[in-house]
Amino acid sequence: MLQFKKMVKEKMEFLFDGEITLLKTDFWLAALVIFLLGVLYGLMKAPLTHGITVSCGNNNGNTWLPDDLEEDFDENE
Repeated sequence: MLQFKKMVKEKMEFLFDGEITLLKTDFWLAALVIFLLGVLYGLMKAPLTHGITVSCGNNNGNTWLPDDLEEDFDENE
């Protein structure tokens, strides 16, 4: 395990040693790709992908009725 940590530390120092320069177009392209990946992730996690519910919401979200009351409610309509 210690050898693995040492190897990872050496690789990280090698990869990030010195300055990193990006062209302006490369920077904006990378930013666009990261943004689009974030949008894609958000759409996959959003409740809109699981269906849309449209309701009024005037009763503080308490729309549950027991089964016997639902039958009475349907008969009165």
